[in-house]
Amino acid sequence: MIDNSPSLKPLLELMQCRKLKEVKKLANKIEISNDSFTKLILLAQAEKLDTFPYLYQIHCREHQPKHLHLTDKDLKGIVNNDVDATKAMSKINQMFKERKWTVGHMFYTLDFKFWHFFYFDLKDMATEDNHWKFGGSHIHYISDLNPQYTAKSAWEQFINGSKSFGGDVHLRYKK
Repeated sequence: MIDNSPSLKPLLELMQCRKLKEVKKLANKIEISNDSFTKLILLAQAEKLDTFPYLYQIHCREHQPKHLHLTDKDLKGIVNNDVDATKAMSKINQMFKERKWTVGHMFYTLDFKFWHFFYFDLKDMATEDNHWKFGGSHIHYISDLNPQYTAKSAWEQFINGSKSFGGDVHLRYKK
């Protein structure tokens, strides 16, 4: 039996939409919580396809700019607490600003007829100063209702480094 807790309801409603117009309308009304998203993942990981027909895959990647990698000289500076330590600490602080950490969550049926892909990066999780015109934490969503993608093409595009999907929908996210 599917967990019918109120927190899971918005995600299940989203996954039941059969028109992109319905998805966009619903997206304006719902907020996805960390709790509900975790429950959805656990539901799919249980692989009880008779009650919840979706399987699950996750992919995480981190990009660290090469110019900010610490050199042997930087590390020695830290150990010796000399002038190179200041440069090393600046690199470390800048790394936290420039690194990119992106996660994609794919839910799909065995035949790949129905699929739902949620993805986000660290900046999307920020409550301020992210790219979403409405502001606040959010996640991106595409599905089998986006005709320009298949589950396979969306997944491959994501794991090959892209997180730009035309036609994606922003969903409010509450940590």
